[in-house]
Amino acid sequence: MFIHDRTRLTGLLGLQFGTTEFALKRRILIEALFAKLREYLQMEEDIPFAEFAAYFKDVMAEWQVNYQQYDKETLIKCQSIATVVAANAIDRGGSKDANSKKFKKMAEKMSFWAQAIELRLEKEHGMTKDQVDKEIDALLADV
Repeated sequence: MFIHDRTRLTGLLGLQFGTTEFALKRRILIEALFAKLREYLQMEEDIPFAEFAAYFKDVMAEWQVNYQQYDKETLIKCQSIATVVAANAIDRGGSKDANSKKFKKMAEKMSFWAQAIELRLEKEHGMTKDQVDKEIDALLADV
């Protein structure tokens, strides 16, 4: 179960901001989000809207708080999350159901984040789009 309430999350994990322990637990949270993405990619059927929306909210909550502290490796994982979630939201937003507008909004937000992460990887780490894509392909090669 993913938790998207930062206060609850920090309380449950026993986090204290500004500590090395917090940095480690933040990295663990990104790893958990990435592992969940890999799990979703291996599924044959679409996940229910509520689960998709909860995952989206968890990702957004984490990025809005901790994005500036991410290192290169974490940014690449975030880029893979943004790219995959955006693509799936675009695909699901094209259908004519009650949630299509919500999916389109999620796709817009994830596309924005994907562009921001790509730009940061370029500026701070000198990576080209092709290099980032190769890193992501390697991370998701077995999925």
